[in-house]
Amino acid sequence: MPIENLILHVKKSTMTDKLMNNDDKLVADINKRDLTEKDITEKEIIEKENTEKESIEKENIENKIDKTFMTQALQLADTAAEHEEVPVGALVVYKGKVIATGFNRPISDNDASAHAEINALREAGKVLGNYRLPECTLYVTLEPCTMCLGAMIHARITRLVFAANEPRAGAVESQLNLLDQSFFNHRIEWRGGVLASESSEKLKQFFKRKRS
Repeated sequence: MPIENLILHVKKSTMTDKLMNNDDKLVADINKRDLTEKDITEKEIIEKENTEKESIEKENIENKIDKTFMTQALQLADTAAEHEEVPVGALVVYKGKVIATGFNRPISDNDASAHAEINALREAGKVLGNYRLPECTLYVTLEPCTMCLGAMIHARITRLVFAANEPRAGAVESQLNLLDQSFFNHRIEWRGGVLASESSEKLKQFFKRKRS
């Protein structure tokens, strides 16, 4: 083979090998990238699943705690009914402990403001030695009225949990949606509907007995 052809053959072979090596590298890079993207995707899916699982577990724990304290508030509602007062009970929880309780007493005390929530707030203020009650959650068996919500805002209650809705005068969501207003200088986290049917049944039975 002439030297010129030999050189040309060698050059072609070198170029072919180089192209093949480049192709192999490109394929390897693509495969590596695909594996990396797959790893990232799987990692994101796992992290999302773990976050959702933690959120559900937290919600379940919170729901259990709310039901436990609301059950105690319902017992206070029974006490109100025994005094011929509308069966509404309330309690204030601070750092996981009940520090104050209250039930409806406007008739007994000749005091129009003696709602369950107000009585619980007054007692909590005495226990903590402050009219401000940050880090406190108030549980009540009936959606609060305008007066009680105003008192909670002034008291800086952190969270409100109520049972049954009050369709005629409920100020959280049934009528006024007061806690959604932006002009207040304090925001209260709230949740409704905890043991709502149990609370509603107590109210129905109380007024049924009153009418009979």
